[in-house]
Amino acid sequence: TIWPQHFVQYTILIAFIILSYSLALFFNKRLCKLGIFLAICLISLSFTLGIKNVASYNAALYDFNYQQNYAPIFDWLNRNATKDCVVFVKEKKEILVPLIPAFTSCNSYHTSYVFVGVPTERIKHNYLSSLKLQGVKPSEIDEYFKSNSDEIHAYLFRDWKDIFLHNSNPWLTSISNRAAIRSWQDNLANQLSAEFKDFYKKDFMSELLKFRIDYVIWDEARSGTSDNIKEFTFLNEVYVYKNIHIYELRK
Repeated sequence: TIWPQHFVQYTILIAFIILSYSLALFFNKRLCKLGIFLAICLISLSFTLGIKNVASYNAALYDFNYQQNYAPIFDWLNRNATKDCVVFVKEKKEILVPLIPAFTSCNSYHTSYVFVGVPTERIKHNYLSSLKLQGVKPSEIDEYFKSNSDEIHAYLFRDWKDIFLHNSNPWLTSISNRAAIRSWQDNLANQLSAEFKDFYKKDFMSELLKFRIDYVIWDEARSGTSDNIKEFTFLNEVYVYKNIHIYELRK
């Protein structure tokens, strides 16, 4: 299925070109000057809208500027970390996570971008580990899931109808059984809540070491207000740049 929002990214441009060319052909032998004028108007409109949209980069300018702070982090990992090392990033919104394998020879321990090939148990393990690293407490987990239900869709969705449950797109709404999806979501939230409460009691380092992990990175500006990472005594700070910390596990 073609996702509508992606489909229009190129169909609008193609439609403008076809319409302009069609008008030029249609009016060529009839009203030559009018046809050329209409074609020029459409081409100019398309060009003007494109120029206007260029300014949209301003919306991402702050994030782009902030991400320049990651350069020293990448440099440190490239100089000091072994090839194929694994990094667990503590951040609320995934910004640094996908950049780790792009700019270093390391891999990311955890990500919500798990579309294919990752076992469900590993996805759950990563998600529960991330929740604990973020400072979520067992007493807060039920309320957390209510406020962040989109995370459940992102990590454990069965198909696109699940992950875009909150999208009001008419096409998605027409092909989705929203009531059934919400029932699935509520049951899954209850299951994850019970699993997190059990997970929280276990030794965190032992749980993390079920899979390879070498470093934890804490970006204070991207992790909300929680500084609970200081509670984990098995982490040894080896590098800090501004408000971004790299910790190595004391294995």
